[in-house]
Amino acid sequence: MKTPFYILEPSVNSKVIGTNYPQCAGLAKHYKTESSLSLSKFAEHKGLWVDYHPELDGIKIYSTTKWTDFISCSLGPGNDSIISERMFQSIQEFSIGEIQSFDCFIYKSEERKKYKWIHYIYSLERKVDYNKSIFDHPDKTLLKEIKKINNYDDFLKFYDTVDRFGLIRAEKTVIKTDGHQPDFFIVGRFNQKLYVSERLADKIGEAHYTGIEFTQANDILFG
Repeated sequence: MKTPFYILEPSVNSKVIGTNYPQCAGLAKHYKTESSLSLSKFAEHKGLWVDYHPELDGIKIYSTTKWTDFISCSLGPGNDSIISERMFQSIQEFSIGEIQSFDCFIYKSEERKKYKWIHYIYSLERKVDYNKSIFDHPDKTLLKEIKKINNYDDFLKFYDTVDRFGLIRAEKTVIKTDGHQPDFFIVGRFNQKLYVSERLADKIGEAHYTGIEFTQANDILFG
């Protein structure tokens, strides 16, 4: 029996998040944009482990934005998340894919609140069954090369040498498993959706965490 998964996305409903999407408005005046720990430097490590604590004190949201448990933001590594401490505590009760978590501080006018920055590590790319997964690309001339991707090394070769703009996407992702399935994870460069298990989605719904939307996932399979 297939385990149901859902895709967790930031809400775009103005009644939930306020009038601006994404909610982040930029950086506070005190933020050191030239620092080696800045968000712009951190962005270079999308999907990769970092051995330092990035500077995450000084992220602003719009004055018309509502405080939510999930804050939509385009700063830093794409696909990372900003979530409330209470939501993070709930997620920690479940099986989490490889992540790093950092304290971050969000500003709204004179208000300052502590959140958690979730940085996703794309280690599941190594566990994908590339023969069973289905890939696509907007450049249809590359589909013949994509069919040659049979393992992780083949994917890296294609991504680094052929896929100039990194546009390969998975229509279906099959992940090899030893019986263990995470409840909260992102796969990697070709599939950057944030997946949650049905049981975690139920927990989030019961807790009434704000700023998120769910759609059922039909493109992820463990087997």
